[in-house]
Amino acid sequence: MADLSEQKIISTFDQLVAEGVIIYGPNEKIEIDCDGYPLEFRICPSLLRKPFLPGALLDSSFNRSRKFGPGSDLYLPHPSLLITTLNNTHSLALNLFCVDRPQYICVTVDSYMRQDEVLNVDDFYAALEMLNSLQDVVEDPISVLLSPFHEGLWQDGWGRDSEGV
Repeated sequence: MADLSEQKIISTFDQLVAEGVIIYGPNEKIEIDCDGYPLEFRICPSLLRKPFLPGALLDSSFNRSRKFGPGSDLYLPHPSLLITTLNNTHSLALNLFCVDRPQYICVTVDSYMRQDEVLNVDDFYAALEMLNSLQDVVEDPISVLLSPFHEGLWQDGWGRDSEGV
C-alpha cells in the first residue's frame, strides 16, 4: 500500500492543481435545512471544464495520450494522480475535477467494466479498504463513507462510462 499520509496527498494535490492537471477552484457553499436534513450545494465555476456526457471531449489542455486502461474512457494525464491499488481490483486516484480538497476517484482495474454494471463483492472490499486506508487522512469521514456507494450514470452527472466506486 502506498504512503497515504495526509501531508503527502495534500502536497501532491496542490502541486497538480498548480500545474493545471487537477481542476479545483473556489466555490460557493449553499447550506439548506430540508425538514431537519441538512443539504449542501456547491456552485463551482471551475467545473465548467468537466465533460458531463459520455464520449464528451476533455478540454484540449489535457494530455489525452494515457487512460486508466485500454477499455477506459477516463484520462490519466499525470502518473501522480494514482495513489494506490485497492484489493488488487481497483485504483484509488485523485480526481481530475474537484469540489473538495482533495477529492478521490476509485475505478476498477478492469477498465472494460462500466458504470451501469451492478456493484459486486470486489467493489465493496475495495471501498472498505479505501475507508480503512483514508480514515486518518480525510477531514470528513462521513463524506468518504457515503461516496463509495455511488455508482452514477451520465444522468447523475457522471460524465464517463468506466466503472468507478
